[in-house]
Amino acid sequence: MESLLRDALLNEQLNADIQFDQMKTIYDVNRAPLDKKTARALVAFLLSKCGQKTESKVNPELLPKAKAALGVLTFMLSQDQEFQAAFETYGPSVLKKKLKLERHVREGPEDHRKTVYQLVYIMRTRFRKFSDWKDYVAAPAREQVAAGLKAIEDSVSAGGEAPAVYRPPESCLPPPGQYHDQSWEKVADIFETDVKKGLTTDEAQLRCTRYGKNALPRPKPPSPWKILLEQLADFMVIILLVVTVLEIVVNIVNLVRDGHTSAADWVAVIVLFLVVFFNVLVGFLQEMKAQKALEALENLQVPHASVMRDGNAETLESAQLVPGDIVMLDEGCQVPADLRLVEAINLEVMEAVLTGESEAVLKTTAPLTQSGLALGDIKNMCFMGTSVMRGRGVGIVTATGKTSEVGKISKEMAKTEDTQTLLQKRLKGLGKVLVILAVVLCIIVVAINLIRYYAAHHLGGEQIFEAVETGISLGVSVIPEGLIAVTTITMALGVQRMAKNNAVVKRLAVVESLGSITVICSDKTGTLTEGKMKAEELSCGSLFHFSGTGSSPEGEIFDADEKQYAQNEYPARLKTALMACALCNNSSISFHEDIGEYVPVGDPTEVAILLAAEKGKMNKGYWLEQGWEFIDEVAFDSDRKCMSVLYHCTKKSNALHVVLASGNTTDDADDKKKSKKDKKKKSKKSKKDDSTTTTTTTTTEAATSEGEVQKYRSVLLAKGAPESVINNCNRKMSLSGEVSQMTKKDIKKLEQEALEMASRGLRVLALAMKPMQDDEYTKDGQQKLADHEHGLVYLGLIGLIDPPRLEVKGAIEECRGAGINVVMITGDHPLTAMAIAKQLNIVTEEDEREAVEQDDEEDGGRKMTEREREEAAGSVEMKGAPRKDAYLMKGSDLDAYTESDMDLLVDLNPFPRVFARVSPQHKLKIVEALKKRGEICAMTGDGVNDAPAIKKASVGVAMGKTGTDLTKDAASMILMDDNFKTIVLAIREGRVIYDNIKKFILYLLSCNSAEVYTMLLCGIIGLPVPFSAIMILWVNLIADLPPALSLGVDPAEPDVMTRRPRNPKDNIFNLRTVILLLFQGFSIAALTVLVYGLTLLYEAPDALHLGYRGALYTTVSGSSLGSSAPDEVVDSSATEQAQADLVRCQTLCLNVMTFMQLVHAYLSRSVRNTVFQRNIFSNYWLVGGVLLSAACMVIGVYVPGLNSLLGQTSLPAIDWAKILGACVVHILFVEVYKVVLRLKARNRVQGKWYDEV
Repeated sequence: MESLLRDALLNEQLNADIQFDQMKTIYDVNRAPLDKKTARALVAFLLSKCGQKTESKVNPELLPKAKAALGVLTFMLSQDQEFQAAFETYGPSVLKKKLKLERHVREGPEDHRKTVYQLVYIMRTRFRKFSDWKDYVAAPAREQVAAGLKAIEDSVSAGGEAPAVYRPPESCLPPPGQYHDQSWEKVADIFETDVKKGLTTDEAQLRCTRYGKNALPRPKPPSPWKILLEQLADFMVIILLVVTVLEIVVNIVNLVRDGHTSAADWVAVIVLFLVVFFNVLVGFLQEMKAQKALEALENLQVPHASVMRDGNAETLESAQLVPGDIVMLDEGCQVPADLRLVEAINLEVMEAVLTGESEAVLKTTAPLTQSGLALGDIKNMCFMGTSVMRGRGVGIVTATGKTSEVGKISKEMAKTEDTQTLLQKRLKGLGKVLVILAVVLCIIVVAINLIRYYAAHHLGGEQIFEAVETGISLGVSVIPEGLIAVTTITMALGVQRMAKNNAVVKRLAVVESLGSITVICSDKTGTLTEGKMKAEELSCGSLFHFSGTGSSPEGEIFDADEKQYAQNEYPARLKTALMACALCNNSSISFHEDIGEYVPVGDPTEVAILLAAEKGKMNKGYWLEQGWEFIDEVAFDSDRKCMSVLYHCTKKSNALHVVLASGNTTDDADDKKKSKKDKKKKSKKSKKDDSTTTTTTTTTEAATSEGEVQKYRSVLLAKGAPESVINNCNRKMSLSGEVSQMTKKDIKKLEQEALEMASRGLRVLALAMKPMQDDEYTKDGQQKLADHEHGLVYLGLIGLIDPPRLEVKGAIEECRGAGINVVMITGDHPLTAMAIAKQLNIVTEEDEREAVEQDDEEDGGRKMTEREREEAAGSVEMKGAPRKDAYLMKGSDLDAYTESDMDLLVDLNPFPRVFARVSPQHKLKIVEALKKRGEICAMTGDGVNDAPAIKKASVGVAMGKTGTDLTKDAASMILMDDNFKTIVLAIREGRVIYDNIKKFILYLLSCNSAEVYTMLLCGIIGLPVPFSAIMILWVNLIADLPPALSLGVDPAEPDVMTRRPRNPKDNIFNLRTVILLLFQGFSIAALTVLVYGLTLLYEAPDALHLGYRGALYTTVSGSSLGSSAPDEVVDSSATEQAQADLVRCQTLCLNVMTFMQLVHAYLSRSVRNTVFQRNIFSNYWLVGGVLLSAACMVIGVYVPGLNSLLGQTSLPAIDWAKILGACVVHILFVEVYKVVLRLKARNRVQGKWYDEV
């Protein structure tokens, strides 16, 4: 249906005079209810067409398709329920702009105007939300629409048929959503609620069935059984289970054939089963632990709410709230649902969880008709999960649960995704390769043995069975049984180390992703900085500085010459500025003896200004003791961008002294040249107009002449954004306290000073005052205090700084050395943001110089002039052109990049490293652009609106202190200290863990490949089989696992954070690494076979002779020494000495290989660097692991009973000398190969990614 109507409109097959009967024919032929997605798409499409006009600039008219679209919309609105629901999600003000009904009435023919009247009739009678049709019909058409509606109503009254609309009873309730564009009275009428009494209990229960509970959607946690099955479904685990089953089958066949089996055979089965059990258990426990951690984070819901029900105030669980409920808000509470405010008394709400802004928003009740408002600009609504900082309010619930703004994000976060990292996928791929290799090698070994038996005329059923058993032993040697367990344990230990460094990793797999990060996108406040504002300097006639910290009132005030002042020596202007700091302030700070610290209460900016007054020993208490009493206040809001208070002094002796300058003295030469006539005019005007001089009199003092002191007992104090406060000032105060007129040149100079302070990373606020007559303002009078925020006396600029964390600059330098770019994201002024970025070396002078040179190169080698750069930077059309600040981008610049322009953003070179004046919505666009550039990015955030970007990032990082639970749910890692340094430590740990995983994988595979080569070489040469299955399991589990686990905790290599990130697209091993692996494994195998063969040849020739004549030689615990043709006699040559010699040679072979593997654990600590470069005792776990494995091997050789179980025997001293010699030769071979690798690496140019070999 949707595609049919869409195609018809696009091809203009539907004309402007389309009627209901025509539409009904189309609809009936293709009768099919629309689903929600299709309905939303169709409504959006039709609305986009309803207002389309011709391109004529003189007198544009509606296109025929616009009129047709309105007809289609009217008909669908009368027929389809999902279409109605989708249409109702739009607000009246939006529909007014999209439908443009006034144009349809003016330009359409009579039949089309009837369609318009039918549409309006349907909307006002069937939808409570659109009951007042004047909200969406512009004034020029209202008279005609009213007449049309009256005609329809008269027709209905006379028995005519009204436009039919199918609306089920439950759908007549208004849809949840934002109702900021309508008055609260209309909203109350739409939801049929009484703001004084609220809903009745019965009505609330009925609405609960329609809207559902006020609960956020949560992902369904996987059951323990599902987690267990996922562990068992691992490919390598399945293969180990198959091998175990085959071993059992072989043992059963032996039992049936011989009547008994050896203990070693069943030990091998038990060991294989334990390996499988251990791998599954470790993975299961880690996943369950992670799941419990996730469940502990689900605490966003507000437990209770104050609600009006049945005319009584009640406290209910927030889950019981329904749209239409009346909720009361008080200071300190959390908002339980989305509310349209009915009453807001000094109501300030902290919305950082949604918007990321750290300042509270002053709420109002007036409707907001602007379209496209961001959440932070919707000041007549409160949103679920936000916190009330001050004041109180009453609101109508308009959205609950998953339909709230938080719920919409939560619903998106609840979607499950494939959480496997590349390492997990590649380990699975590696497992499959190893299994295939095991099968192929088993077939090869079985074939070789069968050929040997056939050539020796000894091929029979028993020989075939023994050949298969040998193949199984080889298969066991190929599979690194401990790989899964060692990988899991290594990552789990790394996660524990990260937790000690305040980084909580939610999933083990994230550890691997951390090692690949190329970009860190970090919030500024609290992450790169301390999150505590501190007054740095005060410019008021002279420059004053503040010592001490931003968390304690301890400190002093000193000037540029480091001169300190006593309190009675303060210049008059400084004293007045400190008065403004102390009194125009709602924060407080007190010392808590139980914790031994000062605890601030209030906005961080106000706390910093208050501490500035405290350090000057002129805090709020000081002024109250002087007799100054609070009268009234005008709170800060984003329109005025300032706050003002009025104080009155009850002690006449402590009134404010103001000195009028003798003449309008200024520092400007132009002003000095003004004529006396101008001065006289201004002097006369000053007596009449408060905007040009100080107040003429007070209640106790007569007017005085210029140059004399006037006392004022009432004073208005103001602080706010410099551009706002300075523009409301027309006078200034000198350092000594004289008040004179300000000129335009003064204002421009102050504005430049504010910009200069901002460019040094300071947040700048302006301070001002206005002496007032006692009777000039009364709190209960008709005038508002805000009406007096003009004609102010400028006092000064106070610069605040959120100091960078001491450790952050070093951490950023470490990132630069590691090839990781840091991107700072903040809502601050661009100049402030760029200044802090330069302080932290996020952007350096060298970076800017290179960007300029790059722009010149892209411009054909010609250097652009400064003017050309300015024009390019200010050009809206030149997206992607060289910018003055190439590394800086504002949120408004980001908005200019639409979806079609995303490639331009992606291709920016250099890519911005500082994003200022951005909102949380911009973060998602930044992440998408970085990922399209091929970057592996980490994104930090704390608010609910940050969650989509955090989830989209390669590694999402949530703040542990300030982050919401929903953000923590979406994140991969949580910073418990909100510190950037912790991210860098986590990346370092991620690189170390990945290095270590690669080390022990390389070690295990080298060892296993050595076992395979040894078996193959012996088979090809014709030597007796060197190992049985139990021997291989003994080596793999007892000898190899402890060193492998120890490599998993190997300390970081010296260059771990001085090399570029590794390419996440690379496989675990590239071609050069595979060659290294094969070489190392072959070195061990070749030396093992050499020692084994020479010992057999020169010291045990009878055993070798038995090996040539027979088929398989097993150990003394085995069931057969070999077999021969029926007509040959074996007993004459198979003596006990030959059997003992063979067992000794097999024992020697096993230990030669094993001890070389133990030595190889040290060689595996670095792929390229020499073993002698690192202290062998720096990894004491490795020392202990190697000694433990060596001890186990010695015990297996010399302990009676155990050695027979393992098929070994005691070795003489000469054999240990052979083992030592083989280890030395292997070290030389590997070290020579590493020298070759290092030489090749020097000649290879490093690109963006790190290449280990």
